[in-house]
Amino acid sequence: MAEIRTRQEFCAGVITSTHGLKGEMKIRPEQACAPALCAAPQYQLRSDANTFITVDVRRAALHKQMVIASLVDYSSIDSVRDFVGAEVWIDPASLPEVTDGNYYWHQLQGLKVIDLDAGEVGTLERLLSTPGHDIYVVNGPYGEVMIPAVAALVERVDLNAGTMHVTLPQGLVELN
Repeated sequence: MAEIRTRQEFCAGVITSTHGLKGEMKIRPEQACAPALCAAPQYQLRSDANTFITVDVRRAALHKQMVIASLVDYSSIDSVRDFVGAEVWIDPASLPEVTDGNYYWHQLQGLKVIDLDAGEVGTLERLLSTPGHDIYVVNGPYGEVMIPAVAALVERVDLNAGTMHVTLPQGLVELN
């Protein structure tokens, strides 16, 4: 049954292959979306034909930077083979709430980043994952600015206002 997605849903990954014989699939998560894929009770799978099918998630777990997922009512390799290449969309309203200043990536993407001294730095466009910590990639009047995603630099996030207030080290924006 195909469904049209709502505007609030976001693409969290792409199915890259089947995994085993019992209907499991490997999903390559989009930037920082693996926890959301593991927590979501349903996926909306978008095929090349731009149609969506809603499926219930039986189990999903992180394995070697991929998400291995199995779906309710899909229990063989043949039943999921056609899903390879499909985008996996999820509804953020179905995700568990995060606390203590943590956010899902889809909540942060698009925020206006404002520094106490430099003013508006730009729009948060991408997230780079590195072994040490994530890096926010912001584009704006200073060009592309890479900001370490650490609590020492992020003063406040206001999702309602669409802003992230930061205190950047001297010289960071001038490097661009």
